Amino acid sequence: MARTIATLALALGLIATSAQAGTLILFQPPPLARGMPALPRITGALTPADARINAALSKVDASWTAFIKSCHDQAGADADVERSNQLAMSGPGYFAVTIGYSYDCGGAHPDGGSIALVYDLATGRPVNWAQLLPKSLVDAVSTDTAGDGTTIGLIASKQLQKLYAREALAHADADTRKDCADTLTQDGLTFQVWPDAKAGGLMLQPDLPHVVMACGDPQLISVPTLRKLGVAAPLLSAIETAHAETPR
Repeated sequence: MARTIATLALALGLIATSAQAGTLILFQPPPLARGMPALPRITGALTPADARINAALSKVDASWTAFIKSCHDQAGADADVERSNQLAMSGPGYFAVTIGYSYDCGGAHPDGGSIALVYDLATGRPVNWAQLLPKSLVDAVSTDTAGDGTTIGLIASKQLQKLYAREALAHADADTRKDCADTLTQDGLTFQVWPDAKAGGLMLQPDLPHVVMACGDPQLISVPTLRKLGVAAPLLSAIETAHAETPR
């Protein structure tokens, strides 16, 4: 059964979730550091795609382990690195996990950000949003790097940006709307995108500079809205199935 699982729950052992074929069993490896859980891994009878996803997740964790060491080498006892993980979807069709992080390695100011990792369970490869979404919703694709050096995929989309800004500003207080309106409506914003089983849609989060990062909370684009925008049925069906099977 597909579920959004908190990191603490994952730490308790093996958890079975429905995936594209049969049962996806997740396992929580040892933490990277005190208070910093590793990303979950797929275990059981692994398919080649499962193994490819595990290798990608291990690469991200290894990058963070190296980053933690580098941060402590630079700042010593004053170093501070925090990371949290959230399983957003574990089938059918897609595996998605998000990472939120912050760090202070002795520079001019602390920094932080987020990472969305989304994999196709049929191939084990990162999803290509330019192929999954209609051309009308993807103006360009690009990549950026997170604080640890992990590559994140981004899309530019005028149509999705309008939807994002509308949602974000509608749920903001008056001061936030005043402070963030220009940021969220400027030309050329790029977004991380991931399916969220519990929320029941696609989440969007803009890639913003640290100084205005508070304007960039994730916002949900619901399945009915995505359907009106022409998003293909297989992706929407996968999200709807996962949403129906996720405890809320």
